[in-house]
Amino acid sequence: LECSANLRRHIDAEVPQLSQEEQQKRVHIISTLAEMFANWVRDVCIHKGYSEQVANNAGGGVFTSGSYRLGISESGMDIDTICVAPQMVKREDFFDSLKAILEDHDSVTNLSSIEGAAVPIITFDFDTVNIDLLFASLPLDSIPATLDLNDDNVLKGVDEGT
Repeated sequence: LECSANLRRHIDAEVPQLSQEEQQKRVHIISTLAEMFANWVRDVCIHKGYSEQVANNAGGGVFTSGSYRLGISESGMDIDTICVAPQMVKREDFFDSLKAILEDHDSVTNLSSIEGAAVPIITFDFDTVNIDLLFASLPLDSIPATLDLNDDNVLKGVDEGT
């Protein structure tokens, strides 16, 4: 615990932290992305011929990772996210229709995607904050709001790219 306390003191002293306003901006951006993603998952399901009920229950979530998730809020840092969808939504959908939605969004600039990378990613600036989106399709019919990404069992049955 002493080492953790020392590390925290060092970070607080040496790393420029975000203002309260900037922290709230990031929370708002993540909330906006989560809403966009859930609506997109629903639309993909409808487009693929699933019923309204299945589409409405499909869920989909945007989870933070990396330094943001660890609570390190250094000024200028990006936000790493993992977009988690049910099994009927595929990586191809992510790089096709979600990418198109993001490209058309007024707050999104500098968008690029690397589909063939070891870790496929869409990266962009959302209202000047850099966002890295990763994608995971889980072998579930719906993604519960209570999904715990810390549970290794979540990864059972996923494809290699996930």
